[in-house]
Amino acid sequence: MITCLSKYVSRFLCNKHIINSDEIDIYQYGFEIIISTVAGMIISLVVGVIFQLFYISLVYYTIFVTVRQFTGGYHAKTYLECNIVFSIVSFSTIGLTKLILKLSIYRIDIHFILLCFASFVIMHFAPVDHPNKRLDDEQKQINKHRSIFLTIILLVFSCFLYPIAIDVSIVIALTLCSIATLMIIANKKQGGEINEETD
Repeated sequence: MITCLSKYVSRFLCNKHIINSDEIDIYQYGFEIIISTVAGMIISLVVGVIFQLFYISLVYYTIFVTVRQFTGGYHAKTYLECNIVFSIVSFSTIGLTKLILKLSIYRIDIHFILLCFASFVIMHFAPVDHPNKRLDDEQKQINKHRSIFLTIILLVFSCFLYPIAIDVSIVIALTLCSIATLMIIANKKQGGEINEETD
């Protein structure tokens, strides 16, 4: 769907002589990224409306997209699969936030455990390389430092906000855990693929 739409827009612009024919592939890729980003934002906002946590969904989306661009993690093979996975992650993270707030079952020790888990995984595994978009050593170091820096900042914010805005504090912790989980899945999957290639 996203690929077809981006192709259509690129060819339309080419037919109108707005872009050159040899630039179609470049513009198509750019449009795919833009459409996919907008689709992701719409998905998270819709989930936020469903759970009546609209502003929490904005916090979730901002953190997820910002941190993930440096940590890497599980990537689907198609845009459709990507949006399905993102929908599941968004629904789980925001839905769990709503459930925790409603049942009042959250405690500071649970909060610290979640933050410690996420921080350990991100600091240990980041960045998770993508098979189709390998990073050189310099870019890996940059992404690692940025992902650690962002994680520490979010960890501090989450602890600071716990007594005064527990909903934001919770969604920060759960979002970092979601990112960490996707990193573990990607790492295990790539390890399995490497093992299959060497057998």
